[in-house]
Amino acid sequence: MSKGKTCSCPVCGHAFAVEDGVSPEERLIAGFISLYAKHQKEKQLPCPRCGENSMRTTVTSNALSRVEDIYICDACGIEEAMCETFRDSPKPVEEWVLMKVLLNIRQAGKK
Repeated sequence: MSKGKTCSCPVCGHAFAVEDGVSPEERLIAGFISLYAKHQKEKQLPCPRCGENSMRTTVTSNALSRVEDIYICDACGIEEAMCETFRDSPKPVEEWVLMKVLLNIRQAGKK
């Protein structure tokens, strides 16, 4: 990862680096996905895709997203699998509930 800016995780406040050369939103999402995946191993968090508290306690017993390297709830996993089966595009990560929240927090901070 090239040098870039840092952002803070809304879960723990931990700062993470964001890569240069891509849009600010893409950098923020990539960094947040990586950090959120680490947090999933430590505590039970909402599904990053739908925002529901439907994740199993043992994170690895949930579905692994086909879009990002992160665990999602079974319902979202089934939806992604159906999209793959029928050659439909899965919901882009920018449309995931927690990513929308993250981007809204970022926008509010700019005002």
